[in-house]
Amino acid sequence: MNNQALIAVAGSGKTETIVQRYKDQPEGTLFVTFTQNGQDELKQRLLKENPGAEFEVIGWFKFLADHFLKPFLCDVFPTRVYNGMRLNDPTVKFGRGEGYYFNDSGEITSDRMALLSRKICDEDDREPIKRLERIFRTIVFDEVQDLAGNDLEILQMLLESRIEVFMVGDIRQTVFETTVSDRKNSQYGKLNKLKWFEEMQDLGSLRLEFDLTNRRCHEDIVRLSNALFPPELGFEDAVSGQDETNDGHVGIFRIEESQIPYYCRAISPRGLRYNVTTGKEWNDKLSFNNFGDCKGLTFDHVLIFPTAGMRKFLADGTILKSHATISKFYVAVTRARHSVCFVLPKKWERGDTAPVQIIRWSNEGTSGAS
Repeated sequence: MNNQALIAVAGSGKTETIVQRYKDQPEGTLFVTFTQNGQDELKQRLLKENPGAEFEVIGWFKFLADHFLKPFLCDVFPTRVYNGMRLNDPTVKFGRGEGYYFNDSGEITSDRMALLSRKICDEDDREPIKRLERIFRTIVFDEVQDLAGNDLEILQMLLESRIEVFMVGDIRQTVFETTVSDRKNSQYGKLNKLKWFEEMQDLGSLRLEFDLTNRRCHEDIVRLSNALFPPELGFEDAVSGQDETNDGHVGIFRIEESQIPYYCRAISPRGLRYNVTTGKEWNDKLSFNNFGDCKGLTFDHVLIFPTAGMRKFLADGTILKSHATISKFYVAVTRARHSVCFVLPKKWERGDTAPVQIIRWSNEGTSGAS
């Protein structure tokens, strides 16, 4: 069995795995990933390893448009041609028949792209898959955790085809998904997606492997990131494989808001926050990224403004309720190589069931665990 899904539980090294495996075989290989940033990074890294080669790296929606909708849409809706895609608008009211897929301008809404692609496959004897078999020997999917809904139906058809399929992703980083309203496969949404890959393996459609080594983060940060996820999700704990030595500021820290200027002068962290409404009074003094926007970035030190739920988790280990919030918090924590510092109120207290020990930082340096 050639099909493989590599689930990088540790959250680092996924793209590098693709680059090293496929850098010398661009012909007959298609690379697909959801976000534009992901496409740009993957192509740059492939070209760095094999300058002059022609790698085809496209987004998921372009993949559906080029290989399902443009060639075969008329087989299902004879009077229609592909007239572009419009990102999902929750205010749009869908009609029946063709109106379920197209807006008044004839564009297909992004949340209906995979559904219509599957409809074409179902009604056209999987002709799009057969066409892909004639064009590509291998299709590689990066950040596969971003796919949802009917996307998984398309993936399953590819796994059942003659094409070699290689997928990498970190389920714990499911911050973005291709669809918000497609209810197909809703039982595999967000952090539950690992179950879909396990079922595909049980069917004999792929070989599932895990990379548990976090090559970016200090061991204290990895320990904190592991604690974010409830055991019933089935994630094994990651381990730190950081090969950098740093005898300076390492570990998990906390400061009060009044200490931010002193901490920033001493450590120069990157500020991370849930959204733009948090810590806005520090906008002119601290460089910020939102949790959802820092995916793929790396910093030596980060300063995190936690939400109320996150503060409670740090105090007593109460798991956050939302899978989306857990993933965003996980992404924020694991941006740091050496240290994570949380802005916490003066009266914040760590309980006996706290997930990790947090060091209280003072202007003179550290002043003990809490």
